[in-house]
Amino acid sequence: MVRAASFLLLLSALGLHAQQPGPRTWEPRLLGSLTIPFQVPRVVEHTTDRATSLPWAGVTLGVGGSLTYKDRWGIAVQGTYAMQGYLLWVDSVCYDLYHLLPRAEVRLWAQPEVHWLPSDTRLRIGMGAGLGFQTSSELRSTEDPFTIVTREPTQTRPYLAPELGLMHFDGPRRMELGLRYLVHLDRSPAWTSTASGPDGTATYSATDDHLALVVRMHFGFPRRELPTLPTPAPALSGRSADTLTTLATSRSRIPGATGLSHGISTSSTTSETIRRSRSTSPSQSRSRPQARRSGGPPDGRGAEGTGAGGALRGGRW
Repeated sequence: MVRAASFLLLLSALGLHAQQPGPRTWEPRLLGSLTIPFQVPRVVEHTTDRATSLPWAGVTLGVGGSLTYKDRWGIAVQGTYAMQGYLLWVDSVCYDLYHLLPRAEVRLWAQPEVHWLPSDTRLRIGMGAGLGFQTSSELRSTEDPFTIVTREPTQTRPYLAPELGLMHFDGPRRMELGLRYLVHLDRSPAWTSTASGPDGTATYSATDDHLALVVRMHFGFPRRELPTLPTPAPALSGRSADTLTTLATSRSRIPGATGLSHGISTSSTTSETIRRSRSTSPSQSRSRPQARRSGGPPDGRGAEGTGAGGALRGGRW
């Protein structure tokens, strides 16, 4: 009975465990990203005494969605709006320029386990591919003594962006931190800027290729908790929960229990003697009166008798 009750408890425990939500094979999440790109323009030509360019930073914001498979592989679709900054230097005048454009991107990545990383962090190797969209525009500004004219053509430019970073696990959320290098497949300039002054002109251009620091957050959806099933109580009324333990052994007696074995043998002999005495006592009780009726006592004085008892000749005594 105890075995049956234990089996029922085990089944109930397995049922409760099955009710708990396990990890999804495919996990969808919302995605938000912040990218800090660094880029340098190219000096096309100049007639001034000095024309150079310096590395400068920008900012890119993005939103989208991601889908991961068992936290091993992932795919994301994302839209971004980029503001890429450039720093230009011509003679004694330094001015900055920001190129604004939207992008659409799809990204694949793998998350292999690495033994030297913490258990809640994995290496992340990815590749992004997308398109940059820009329309024709012209911007004029004055930086005394130069007049600056910046133009960009209308074009859609494809690009690739390999990535390397870390993926940190925080419950249903995931956080990325890594580096990426974005390179455009169309090598034509994204924009051209010309600074004209009394001492000459200087022309700059850029393809918008850049190295970037990437921070992304993946927000998981809350999961509905399944109700907990009550544990069924085993029906023990009217039954005995006691069991007799049976030991299977190849020996006829317990080693080291010699005294106990002798005690059992003595008790068995005594019981056998009592049974034999009980089986023989009735016949002996019946045979004694018959022997005395057929003959006298062993000393031969039963027939005659003495004293007052002698008048009872041949009678019963």
